[in-house]
Amino acid sequence: MMDKKIGCWSHTTNSSNVYKNLFKSRLIHNDKCLIKYKHKSSICALSFLPTSCSSLPSLLCGDCYGNVKVLKINSYCDNDKPEIQLYSSFNLPKSSNDIPTTINNFITTKSNFCIASDDSTLYYYDSLTLNLQQCFEGHVSYITDVKKNYSDDLIISSSLDKSVRIFHNTLKHSIFVLNVKYPVLSCCFVPYDNNLIITCNDKNKVELWDLRKHSTYVSVILEQGNYQDFQPAMMMPMDESSSSSGSEAESPSIFGGWNSFLTFNKKKKVKKNKFEAIATFEAEYKYNIQDVWNANSQSFVEPFTGHKPSSKIFYIQTTQQAPFSLLTSSTDYTHKLWSIEGQKGLCTYTYKNENSIESIIQCKPVLFDKLLLSGSLDGKVIGWEDLYNTKNSSKISNHSFELKQQHHSPIRSIALSENGDLLASSDPFGNISILSMDLSLMKEEKRKLNNSFKTCKKKR
Repeated sequence: MMDKKIGCWSHTTNSSNVYKNLFKSRLIHNDKCLIKYKHKSSICALSFLPTSCSSLPSLLCGDCYGNVKVLKINSYCDNDKPEIQLYSSFNLPKSSNDIPTTINNFITTKSNFCIASDDSTLYYYDSLTLNLQQCFEGHVSYITDVKKNYSDDLIISSSLDKSVRIFHNTLKHSIFVLNVKYPVLSCCFVPYDNNLIITCNDKNKVELWDLRKHSTYVSVILEQGNYQDFQPAMMMPMDESSSSSGSEAESPSIFGGWNSFLTFNKKKKVKKNKFEAIATFEAEYKYNIQDVWNANSQSFVEPFTGHKPSSKIFYIQTTQQAPFSLLTSSTDYTHKLWSIEGQKGLCTYTYKNENSIESIIQCKPVLFDKLLLSGSLDGKVIGWEDLYNTKNSSKISNHSFELKQQHHSPIRSIALSENGDLLASSDPFGNISILSMDLSLMKEEKRKLNNSFKTCKKKR
């Protein structure tokens, strides 16, 4: 396939570490390190492919018409004219009603990537050949989120059909289905434990579920890893075989007629067996909360409060920082950090613009080690450099840095490369920006930010 030159970029991949650092430093002080790519329609999802899939950094872009583009970021060590190239472009299969498919999210593994769409299907592609390997089916409505486990062999997805499904990358049908009472907006695995999953529904409830309490057979399969021996007929109440038989299953509704606590049996009466989450992440929200004295820090600190009742929790994700497993939840206004073990709130991350107006966070945030990145309504990428040492605040902005304005419109999606050295962002008008990331740049932006805060305080 012939490459098509689109724009300009500069990034090294096959040179020595010394040359990489020198070249990166030169880019940081050069405005040309920021490149623009224009797509014909709105970009809904971005994701970088792992470096094991390509010698050059590769960016996946998905739009609202089911089109996927793979952009390769080329670098030439002996040439100052950098470039970005369109490597490949393909469309997802159209739905039965011939309506274009909107791409909601990407996840990438070592050798594959999975696409979540609004046509209730997950598409699993090979990262090298870009061939479609599997279509994961089972959902009957808009897929809101898709994630992977830490061993890259399981995929979990949530949908507006009030269900969460777990797929193995070699099996077409789901190996477990968790039916809940409300549409599910986001889901994820607990780090290094395939039996524990976390969901977020449209009632602002973030809940922890233990699969061992719902299906002994599936939990054994998950623990032993014998996925090839999996038999759908052996699945327990909350899965596919249960929801496909019986009188109630024969009268589907808009969400497929699923019920979160019914076990169907053709011969026996319907047995009601209510399944509940083992824990809930929640905290009371207070509007005019007063700071309290902290004896350890010898200072007044703001107590942790929950999300605003008027805001909608639209995204959750987990991270592992030994020995703790942590969860972040995101609304249009703030991000919050929770301890999974005790379901305890730890910190609130807030961003307000120069006029001290709470800026709406438009896109799903990116979590990379201790770094949290998010896009805002004013077209900026903002970040919190150290999640665990950031002072909790829901009153004032406590972000560590903000990068040079990437867009003149709200940011819709952001993505960070596997090594954390490239940042991509998109807006509703199809504009994509790619920026070289570096810790020295963050520190410089943080220094400027602190100086501006000090200047504002002096004026007051």
